[in-house]
Amino acid sequence: IGDVNLSHSATQSTSSPAVQSMSVRNSSSLTEKSNGLEVLLDISKEEDKIIVTLDLPENNFNLVGSEFRIGFDNTRLEYDKLETNSTMNTFDAKRETYLKIGSISTDGSQNLNSGVQYKIYFKSTQSFDSTLGLVSVKKSEVVDSNAKQIGVIIKWKNFG
Repeated sequence: IGDVNLSHSATQSTSSPAVQSMSVRNSSSLTEKSNGLEVLLDISKEEDKIIVTLDLPENNFNLVGSEFRIGFDNTRLEYDKLETNSTMNTFDAKRETYLKIGSISTDGSQNLNSGVQYKIYFKSTQSFDSTLGLVSVKKSEVVDSNAKQIGVIIKWKNFG
């Protein structure tokens, strides 16, 4: 298990591979928890792109809406695009230092029970070796068909 100051981590390589990934190991799986829904987060660097992936798992909550606020360092990143496998109406709204992304079914005829993945692409405006501090999840909300808000727990994606 890694830690912020790397005092309990394996020795890090100084080489910079073509693809870097920022992930933290956790022992939880993609399951509904009594206190919320686990959403996996992964942040990776591929050449001059930063890719933020949010994976909302299969569930039984009958979710008809999701919204995530993704903060980003606008001095080093520029928003490029959003890709998703959602069949619902998907939105992305760019603000100066954050994005709002998500899906909604205004009439409740569709849901996110089969899960959904959001991939947010940023272009880097300067070179850097680490993705640390470039993006964050500022807010997350999911609601069911009764307009009840379901708790969301953001977890780092497992290694491997």
